[in-house]
Amino acid sequence: MRSPIVAAPARPADALDQIGTIQGRFRRRQRRVRRHQGSKSAYGLTETMILMLSLPVALVGGIWLMSWLGFNTSVAVAVGFIALAGVAAETGVIMLIYPDHAMEKQKQAALAEGRLFTKVDLNRAIMVGAVKRVRPKMMTVVAIMAGLLPILWRTGTGSEIMQRIAVPMIGGMVSSTLLTLVVIPAVYGLIKG
Repeated sequence: MRSPIVAAPARPADALDQIGTIQGRFRRRQRRVRRHQGSKSAYGLTETMILMLSLPVALVGGIWLMSWLGFNTSVAVAVGFIALAGVAAETGVIMLIYPDHAMEKQKQAALAEGRLFTKVDLNRAIMVGAVKRVRPKMMTVVAIMAGLLPILWRTGTGSEIMQRIAVPMIGGMVSSTLLTLVVIPAVYGLIKG
């Protein structure tokens, strides 16, 4: 694929040709993205509410670990909670996308066989979509924990502040993982069923 950055043109007409070429490439790329996304790129209120379910549970895990370690609320703790909310929302979105894709494939398979999409097909799609996300979710959690756990054992300049940023994220990642892998697929099945 060619880069959109091109050499300076010798004549103004060449500049217009290059602009037209860049605009054409941009339009083709937009059409490909729209074709790839289709009408399924926008989520409805139901999926948004399922996703928002992961945020309070992640916050509860962070608050639990804070109280267990005896930390008070501070600006650093708030920064840790903001980072936690971002990671929890991201993993929740991933957990919703894969069961959706698996459900669409299952619907197409049911139509190809000449039958209706049933609750058994829905459960199979949820299992396939959720199982595909176990390893990436666990890798994300392990990577975050491996980076943050050493901060809890540090002593020295600035370690108190860094600990208060890390604690909400560690506690929230544990509870968010349990929610994302167990509760979100179950709630998805109840709502879509």
